[in-house]
Amino acid sequence: MIRKYAFLFLMLFIVLNTKGQVFNTESGKIEILGLKKWNPGKLIDSMKALIPGKPIHPCVADLRRDFGFTEASVLIYAKDYSDKSSIYYVVTIVENNEKGKIKYLLKPSDSLAVLEQYKSGISLIKNDLVVYYAALQTYSLFNEGKIDSAKSKLKNSGVNVENIKPFWEFIQIKKSVKDMNLALWVLENDSNDNNRKIALAILLNFSRYDEVWWTVMNLQRYEEQMFSLLVMNVLREFNNNPRRIDWTPAINSIKYILNGTNLFAFKTTLEVLTGTKISSDLSKYLLENSSELIMAYLNAEHEDTRETAVKFIKQICGDDKIKTADDCKAWLQKFIQ
Repeated sequence: MIRKYAFLFLMLFIVLNTKGQVFNTESGKIEILGLKKWNPGKLIDSMKALIPGKPIHPCVADLRRDFGFTEASVLIYAKDYSDKSSIYYVVTIVENNEKGKIKYLLKPSDSLAVLEQYKSGISLIKNDLVVYYAALQTYSLFNEGKIDSAKSKLKNSGVNVENIKPFWEFIQIKKSVKDMNLALWVLENDSNDNNRKIALAILLNFSRYDEVWWTVMNLQRYEEQMFSLLVMNVLREFNNNPRRIDWTPAINSIKYILNGTNLFAFKTTLEVLTGTKISSDLSKYLLENSSELIMAYLNAEHEDTRETAVKFIKQICGDDKIKTADDCKAWLQKFIQ
C-alpha cells in the first residue's frame, strides 16, 4: 500500500513539474506541447535534419506528413516579425488518435443551388475571402453604430468601408427567427460553400440564442481548414460580448475539440467556455478523459498559453481556492487516466 501511494505521489510530482520545452532557433523560440512518446529535443533535431542548413519554420503540413502526427497546430506570437528573437511559436501536437477521441464533422453530402435569399449577399462579396473575413470581424461594430471603430479595425486589412458596407447592410436585415432557422439548416444540410458562408455570417445576428453558440462551437470541427477558421472568428466575435451559456447539450462536441479535433480551435474554445461562465457542474462530464491537452497548456512556459488554461480551470472548478497554475494542475489530475 505504501509503495502504491509513493508511486501515485511520484506521478503527480512529474505532472506538476513537467514544463513545456522551449528551444531557441534561428527562426525564434519554439515551444512544443502535447508530446507523449516523442522527445521534444529529438523532434527538433529531426526537423533540422529535414532542412539542413536552413532555419526551422514549424509547419502543420510537415508535422503531419513527415512525422505522422494525427493533429498539430502552430500559433505564432511576435512583437516584431522582422526581429526573429521576438517570435515565439507554440506548437501543439497530438501524436495519434487514441480511442477515437478526435472526430471531424463530415461535410453534408447534398449541395443546393445558391439560395434566392442569399444571391445578393454572395454577389457583394464576389468570392473575395479577404472582404468576407473582414466583414465577419467588423459587422458587430457596424451593427452597434461604431463605424469609426470598424474603420480602425479595417485599417490594416486592405479593405475599405465602401467595399464592405453593402455586405454589412445585407446581413443587418437578416434578423428574423426565420432567417436564423434557415441559416442553421443550411450549415447542417448544404455543402454549397457560398450558401454556407452567407449562413455563417447571418448567425452573427443571433448570439442571444444558446443554440447558435452550440452550433458555431460544433462547426469548428470541420476538417476544411478555411471554413473552420471562419467559424472560429464568428465564435470570437460572439465572445467579445459574452454571456452565460448552458453548454450541456454541446458537451460531446466540445470533448472532441478538447481532445485535439482541429487544434487551432483549442485555445479559442477554452477562452469561449471561460467567457461564457461554463458551469462547474459540467466538469466531470467535460473533462474526464479529455484533459491532457489542457494539462499541456498549464505546463507551458508561454504565459498567454498557460494563463488561458488557468482561467478556464478557475472557472470550471468552482473552487475559489484554486488560483495558480500548480493549483489547477493538481485539481485537473483527477480527470486524467
